Parts: sequence; structure tokens; C-alpha cells
Amino acid sequence: MQAGQSIGRYRLLEKIGKGGMAEIFKASESLPGGQSRTVAIKRLFPKLSADREFVGMFVNEARIAAEMRHPCIIRTYDLLNYGSYYYIVMEYLEGMDLEDLVILRAPEGMALSLAEIALVVHEVAMGLHYAHARTDSSSGPVVHRDISPGNILLGTGGQVKITDFGIARATQYASFTRPGILKGKYEYMAPEYVKGDQFDGRADLFSLGVVLYELLTGSNPFAGVTPHDVWSRILRHEPAPPSSVVPGVPALMDKVVERALCKNPRRRYHSGEEFAAVLTGFFDDPGPEKVRFALGERVKRAMHPSREGIDSGEMAQFLPPETERGDSTREVYLDELLELVEPVEVPRPPPLAKAEADVTVPKGMQPLKLRHRIRWLWLVMIVVLVAGAVAGYYFFLRTPRGFLTVTSDLRAEIFVDGKRLGLAPVEHMPLEVGRHSIEARRPGRQQAKTYHRLIEEGKHVTLKVKWKTRRRKARRSGRRWRGRRGRKRVR
Repeated sequence: MQAGQSIGRYRLLEKIGKGGMAEIFKASESLPGGQSRTVAIKRLFPKLSADREFVGMFVNEARIAAEMRHPCIIRTYDLLNYGSYYYIVMEYLEGMDLEDLVILRAPEGMALSLAEIALVVHEVAMGLHYAHARTDSSSGPVVHRDISPGNILLGTGGQVKITDFGIARATQYASFTRPGILKGKYEYMAPEYVKGDQFDGRADLFSLGVVLYELLTGSNPFAGVTPHDVWSRILRHEPAPPSSVVPGVPALMDKVVERALCKNPRRRYHSGEEFAAVLTGFFDDPGPEKVRFALGERVKRAMHPSREGIDSGEMAQFLPPETERGDSTREVYLDELLELVEPVEVPRPPPLAKAEADVTVPKGMQPLKLRHRIRWLWLVMIVVLVAGAVAGYYFFLRTPRGFLTVTSDLRAEIFVDGKRLGLAPVEHMPLEVGRHSIEARRPGRQQAKTYHRLIEEGKHVTLKVKWKTRRRKARRSGRRWRGRRGRKRVR
């Protein structure tokens, strides 16, 4: 396959990305009248294309996304099916996603200016408000479910757009039913979603609040070692105000973040429009157009000067297979494809004829039993290899760990071996075996307490930091007591 190959009326130009669900190519679409437009084409991975239930959900969600019409949401133009290959045609935006831009940030400070951060979150909030308040379609309001930096695109013209809208539900299906195929972005999940409770658009606003916190501080407030750690922090941990992590963040922004990250949905912003309204004051002074221009210039500087060309092997995998008689596939559109993915009952194959079962086999040759023996041999080998890997990890690679919980009767920041863990309480924190230095500091006050604790393997150590002291009452003995000057008085 050579560069410039086509899929229907789309000519592939270059590969621009690859995710957990699909790979993405930049392409040129031929329009009537000799015109053309640049589009992005996603190809669903073959492992997911083979699942008819997932494909049906994917098609349905793509149809919902195709109904979206908002300047802050990437448009979905069409869905194509060539044999076992499924392609989704989307609006192309020259730029990069927010996640890549955050990775390129300086070691200290924010990846964007405060005005640019406010503009980005404002635009995403307005796009979410449109989706959550939809009443002009049979599908009704739509919750994205996967708001994260990787699904927010930034254009070279300062545009901000949400991508993969409507497809997140199909992605979540694959994440929870097929471990290892996709990775869920646990750090951005809302508490009600983690607990399995009913949720609405306010869950997306919580995720957007996490994105805002990450842009301001450079770190995710709920990051953990394991998914269980992340979920526990989402449900119980109260993040420190951004201004206490990065000096210079206004106190008003602390309040915006605090409300967006409320555990109780009723205490959050009730709509994306309300969330966006409180952010306009942060970019009104320079003006939104100036901030948008500065954002676009920042994206241009961050982008790689050139992308890799299309590799012939990648092109062959991306394109639908050809037959000896040429291209016999056909282009199928959304309405037709919905009929193709309806579940059908597959007839059971007829039993083998008796004559076939009575075929004479030479003595000493039993292919069926031999096949079973080979299967059992492979199974035993796999079990032995897995057991050996587990034993090797346990005895040579595993790091012995214990657990630490720190509580405080007053507001305090907790540091372990000089590393900040956040505000108390810090619960069930895994630590390597050995003696550790634990320090509790009162924010804004020159008060600190230092402790040393020994962490043993598999054991849990609890440290209670107490700042309050009890006042001693005047001591009385019988009928005698001392006055102010120390004299003994008798009643």
C-alpha cells in the first residue's frame, strides 16, 4: 500500500493519533463540485469490531454524536462500514489535546496562564451545558462520562472543543467488561459514579473541576498507586486549595475549585452555564480574543514541526482488505448500519453423519485423544509459568510494604520523609518497610510536630496528632484555697 490510498471518498493523508479504542488518520474528503475538506477518521480496533453488542452500542452513540451542533464540540459527520472494519468520520482540528500540552509544561508553575486556563474550562463548560440541556432531539440530555485532558482539543486558532462526545458510553462498556483493552481514567470520575449511584450532568462538571485543579497545580488531586487508592481519595479526600500549592492563584479561584469538587452533587454548580459564568472574570481584563490568540500561539509552539508520514504497514492495517476481484466492499451509512448490527440467531451446525463417525483409524493413532493431551500439556505449562512468575515476584521483585494512617484534631498538612501527602486525615497510605519521619504542619502558622514511626510489613500504624491542650482547673483541698497573692483563706 502506498501513501494516498482511499477509503470510499476519503483519501488518507497522515496518522495523527492512537488511543485505547481506535487509531486516527487525517484525511481529505471529496465533495460535490470538485471541492474537498479535511476530516479525521477513526478506525475501531478489530478486537472491538468483532463484538456485535459493542458495535451496536458504538453505532448508537455515534448517531447521538452526529446530532450535536455546538462550536465547543467536535462534530461527527458519518460512520462507515467496510466488511469487518468500522470507521467514524469527524471534524478535523489542527492542534493538540490538552493532555499533551500539560505534559510539556515547565517543572514548576502552570502549563497555561491563568486567563488561558479560565478560557479553556469556560469553553468546555459551555459545550457540556449544551449537551446536558438538549431538548431538540429524541435522545435528550447526554452525559459525556469521560471529561479529561485527553478528550479536550486545543486548536492553533485558540479553539477549544470536546471530542468523543456520545462514544464514551461505548468506551465505558469496553472498559468494565474487557479488562486490558481499555484503561478508564479513574482520577476524573465523580464520587456518585464511583459508588454506582444515579448521576447526571453534574458528574461531568466534577470531572471538569478535576481538570481545572490539574491545570492550576500541575498535579491530579486524586492520583493514587492503585484504582482502589484513587477511588478512596475521590470519596474521602479533600484537596488542598490550589493557592496553597502554587503561590499566585487567586483566592476566588480556590472557591471555584472547591465548589466544583464538592462530593455532594447538590452543592456543585447546577449547570455548565453557571460554572462558565464564574470564570469569565479571569479573562475579561485582557479580553477573550486576546486570550484566545495567545492560546493558539502557545499550541503552535508546542506542536511538533512535522508528523511522521504514513508507514506502509500501518496503512495496510488501517485500510479494509481487498479481494482478488478488486474492491467489492460498499459504503454503509448510519441508518443502514443500525440494521446490520441487530442481533441474529446463528443456526447450530448439523450433527456429523454416522458414516463419517465410522471412519477406520489405523491402530495406535488416536488424533482426538492426542489433541486433548496437547491441550492439557499446554494448560499445565501455563500454570507452571504463572506460578513461577508469581513466586519470582514475591521473593525477588516485591517491595515489602506496610500502611500508615495519620489524623489530626486541627487542620494540618502531612509530610512523610519530606514528601507532602496532603491535608489530614491521610488514610491507609502504603509505605516501604522501615523507619519513617512524619511531620504535621499547621497551614499559615509556624507550628509543626515531627514523629518517627517504624513501618512493618503488612501492619497498619495509626498516628493521632493532637494540637489542643486541656486547661487545668483550680485545685481545691477541703475548705482551704489560695487567693491571687498566695494567701490561705478560711471560709
